[in-house]
Amino acid sequence: MMKHFLKSTIVIFLGLILMAGPVMAGKAVMGTGGNKGTRVRSLPMTITQPGFYYLTRNLNGTLTIEADDVVLDLMGFKLSGGTQQYGIFMEGRKNVTIRNGSVCNHPGAAIIENSSIGQGHVIQDLRMTNNGQTWRYPSIQLKGSGHVVERCTIIDNYGSGIEVENDSRVMRNLLYSNGYNLGVVSDFFGIHASGSGCHIIDNVVMGSIETGIGVYSGATIRNNVVNDNQETGIMVELEAVLIEENAVMNNNLSDALTCEGIEAYRDCTVRKNMAADNKRANIRVRSSDNVIINNHVKGSTGYGIDFDVSGSFYQGNTATQNTLADFNNTAGQYSGGNNVSY
Repeated sequence: MMKHFLKSTIVIFLGLILMAGPVMAGKAVMGTGGNKGTRVRSLPMTITQPGFYYLTRNLNGTLTIEADDVVLDLMGFKLSGGTQQYGIFMEGRKNVTIRNGSVCNHPGAAIIENSSIGQGHVIQDLRMTNNGQTWRYPSIQLKGSGHVVERCTIIDNYGSGIEVENDSRVMRNLLYSNGYNLGVVSDFFGIHASGSGCHIIDNVVMGSIETGIGVYSGATIRNNVVNDNQETGIMVELEAVLIEENAVMNNNLSDALTCEGIEAYRDCTVRKNMAADNKRANIRVRSSDNVIINNHVKGSTGYGIDFDVSGSFYQGNTATQNTLADFNNTAGQYSGGNNVSY
């Protein structure tokens, strides 16, 4: 199991480095049906009609999208901030695609959909850095539902990396060193999915100032690498989340009492994860009706698997070298056997 996860870590990380970069500046692309589209010549600009839009040079300022069914291709160029609060602003839009370039140095969000009726946006192949200096907004903040964020590289921003709401997918992104230490609890995440029904798959999330990945309910968190975050690696805020086949290592660097590698709350399934060297606990089960199976937990300064309350099922887990205990508070849990401490 250890070899499998280490191999997955290397493959995912190298793959993201190769895939997440934007296209070369100036490479010709067309919109749907061969439409050459409309050139974005200067900023600020407001898009009011559906269609294909593109950049041919680096620009400074904010681009506002007030139409549905828009494709914006940065063509490998950079959209920079300065005094402008947002890089790209939408409110209540549907089916907007933004791709291929860099969005950096904005005091607020790099890209924001600011309404809960926003729907179906696709954010692809972007690089984002140094956003949120003033307002600490996430670099990508998409309210509403049905969004996709994929193959983006999000590094050294002052707010969370990616924040989505209902029924959204966050896949194959690289996030490193996002969030800013304000000295108070501030809810910064590498990736945060509120609402329900989100899928967080094949991401690398490292070095967040607080939590690596946080979800609310009805989510799937699969095959992510979640390392070296200051607080909890993967956190469930409510219930009914599937957490499987993730590599979760060396989290809770702050050694906070309430943080750990993986935190399950209620009615969650946690299976086939490798959790190692997380402070306080590799896996903590905070409520009842959870299923904890076939995980490998190693080297925590506290517990391998720690149950806060009774009423969960656990089976087939292996644990070793956890300082306080490999399995803690197992009285009142339902054991299916084959839980091995060695």
